Amino acid sequence: MAKKRKYKNKKVSNEPKGIKLLWKLWNDEVIMPDENGNSVIMQEFTSLLFAILAWAMAIGSVLLFASSIYVAIAIIDWSIERLIGNIVSLLLIFVLCVLCFVISVIIKVMSNDVKREKDRHYILALFSGIISFVALIISLVSLF
Repeated sequence: MAKKRKYKNKKVSNEPKGIKLLWKLWNDEVIMPDENGNSVIMQEFTSLLFAILAWAMAIGSVLLFASSIYVAIAIIDWSIERLIGNIVSLLLIFVLCVLCFVISVIIKVMSNDVKREKDRHYILALFSGIISFVALIISLVSLF
């Protein structure tokens, strides 16, 4: 006689698989808050974006100021008829550099504030705003 095979009843798992698992992980780890109510990964990523932007603006303003000084010394014609225009343009560049540096300091303070923020909806809205602004800049650059 043939031996009867015993089939075990396979329990149906309610665990998500594939894309549903990725979506669950995304919601649990990125969007949903931890036990303290903070959205840790999104919070750190948004804070990092602000910090990178702040440092890039600070370095850019210093490089702009240094290059304008180099151009003023080496390239610009300092004849009498162009003296006033050169001084005004250098003052405008200096004001632009100071303004960029001040904005970079403000953005760095915003980066620190995002790290301390408790409301995950605010952080998500802030992140969405950053991404939409970057998309706007990329679309405007692609037009030219």
